[in-house]
Amino acid sequence: MKTRSFLFTLAWAAVLPAISLPSCSEDKPEAPAEVYFSSTAVRTILMTCNSDNTFNDSTCSVGTIRYAGNVNRGTVIATLAGGGDDLLEKYNTLRKSQCLLLPKNNYELLTPSLTIENGRKISEEGRFTLKNIAALDTAQTYLLPVTILSLDATADVTLHELKRTSWWVISSTLTRP
Repeated sequence: MKTRSFLFTLAWAAVLPAISLPSCSEDKPEAPAEVYFSSTAVRTILMTCNSDNTFNDSTCSVGTIRYAGNVNRGTVIATLAGGGDDLLEKYNTLRKSQCLLLPKNNYELLTPSLTIENGRKISEEGRFTLKNIAALDTAQTYLLPVTILSLDATADVTLHELKRTSWWVISSTLTRP
């Protein structure tokens, strides 16, 4: 008989706080959702020289932006930009490398902004094209950091500062058939 009484008391104690206490979430404003680049790891693009000493232009994915966690707070538009001397210096210092910044005439952001549509958690894939590759020094390694410059959103969102840049390292290899 004591067992039943104990189980009933335990069950009632577990249910009682949910019934009698007001919800704490009503008193606190909702924290902003974070948005970030889905792939911020350093990725390498290896350009191969054709037998006639030319390089083909190449289209690459810059990645997507996404909401952190299982959240969607409405439409978000991220404006992107390539390059940045400050990012080059940061990269070279951290990696102990000597990359050069990929010149602006050697790439084009095909998607200068990425959008997470309302009801979704991830954007379409951004893309850029490498061009005028033959003008690059084949003995040099280049860096193209693509950064989220700003967010325009229909709700309260913040940018995850450590995941705002997608890093691209461009190098070449000379192979002749």
